[in-house]
Amino acid sequence: MVEEFSDRCPTCGMVMMPSKEPSKYPEVAGVLMVVAALIAILFAISAIMGLGEVVEQVQPELPEELDTDFFETILNACFVLISVFGVVLLVGGFLAYNRKSWLMVMVCAIIGIFSIGFFLISSVLSIVALILIVMSKDEFQ
Repeated sequence: MVEEFSDRCPTCGMVMMPSKEPSKYPEVAGVLMVVAALIAILFAISAIMGLGEVVEQVQPELPEELDTDFFETILNACFVLISVFGVVLLVGGFLAYNRKSWLMVMVCAIIGIFSIGFFLISSVLSIVALILIVMSKDEFQ
C-alpha cells in the first residue's frame, strides 16, 4: 500500500517530482508596479497643477535667451511623459499580477524606472518589481 503523501506513483511505483508551489513574487511585483504607477501619475498631475507657481519663482533666474513660455512647455511635456510612463507601469502591474506575458511585464517595469514620482519612489519600486519579475520568470505564461 502506498502512503497518501508519497513521492511514488500509486499505480506504477515510479518516483514522482513534487509539484512546486508558485511563489508570490509576480503578485508582489504587480502590486509594487501599480503603487508606483499611481504615485507617478499623482506626481505628474500635481506638478502640472502647480506649474505656474514654479515658473514664476524660477523666472528671474532663467537666462534671457530662454522664454518662460518655452520653459513651461518643456516642463509640461516632461510631466505628461511621466504620466504616460505611469500608465504603462499600471498596465504592467496588472499583467504581472495575473502572470501574463513575462517580456511585456519586463518592458513595463523598465519603462517604469523612468516614471520618477515623489522623491524617486516610483523608480525604486519599479526596480524592486523588476528584480522580483526576473526571479520569477518561469512562473509567467
